[in-house]
Amino acid sequence: MVTPCFPTRGRSGALIWKKIEEAYRSKAAIQGKVWNLIKGGLVADIGVRAFVSPASASLICRPQPNLESWKGQTITCRVIKMNRKRGNVVVSRRVLLEEESEAKRQQVMASLAEGQRLTGHVKNITDYGVFVIWAG
Repeated sequence: MVTPCFPTRGRSGALIWKKIEEAYRSKAAIQGKVWNLIKGGLVADIGVRAFVSPASASLICRPQPNLESWKGQTITCRVIKMNRKRGNVVVSRRVLLEEESEAKRQQVMASLAEGQRLTGHVKNITDYGVFVIWAG
């Protein structure tokens, strides 16, 4: 396994930290490549070493048994916590996935109209109604 070299000092290191701080303040998405697994989660290269917890890697709430599958993948994420003095950066992919899901939900809700017919699958029937899943 090749360990990435993270330039944290000098001109290139300062430029990388500036880019990360800007992405953190503006809540912009950045890309990184997952290159290692550690006890608590994943390590991604975004120019510096960044931690990705298993819970923030996807929308699945339960623990993911196979984190090895993330190794080598390029992910789009957002910096959610950083401390330049300590060289500590935490990123989340889940935040972006939740925003994307909410945008799709809002778009579907805006397109619905009373009396409109939709095709879907019945998920559950209760005393107070029916839960239906449709591709929207």
